[in-house]
Amino acid sequence: MHKIQSLIERVPPKLQQRFIANAVDITIRQFFPRKYSGLCHIYAIVGSNVLSIALNQHFIPVAGIAIIDAGGGKRLEMLDKTAFSKERGGSYHCWIESDGLDDTLLIDFIFRHNAAYATTQGIKWRKKRKAYLWGLKRDLHINSEQSALPRVFPEGKVWFQKCDEGDDFLNYQLANYALDHIKITGLALKRLCLELEIHTEKN
Repeated sequence: MHKIQSLIERVPPKLQQRFIANAVDITIRQFFPRKYSGLCHIYAIVGSNVLSIALNQHFIPVAGIAIIDAGGGKRLEMLDKTAFSKERGGSYHCWIESDGLDDTLLIDFIFRHNAAYATTQGIKWRKKRKAYLWGLKRDLHINSEQSALPRVFPEGKVWFQKCDEGDDFLNYQLANYALDHIKITGLALKRLCLELEIHTEKN
């Protein structure tokens, strides 16, 4: 842990974000090469682990409902709280938040796969594609009740809402698949460390 923290301190914050996001994404896609675009809970759990270790801060996975502007007047609506208790899952979302900081960070590593997920919902993604969502929650999140949301979101804004059903779902995942999460986290950290070492040697 000390080695990876020492390496990542040598690169600027934006580059830190890119290295971490890529390491998490590539590792998860190796484990789940076909259905990765629907595995937001894996991205949230593994991503929060990697972030906590690499940046020596506390990050947690969060689950609930969400709406993301897909452009062209269309939206990705993940609003089914009952889906958390269904074996096949369904229309909900998971993301990452910092814990214990004065200004909460909101991070979503599966954001890069919005276009692929939109296709499965019969929606053509028309927004500029982003590799990940990472910033202060107050800057990224629309602080509004669902009923008062605009049809078209301001650029860069999303609407995420934590729910009790999501908490129960994540607790179940963490309790029953801990070894799997640890394995994927370990491999993501190894990849991140290797990429950081290569970057450091080149610079």
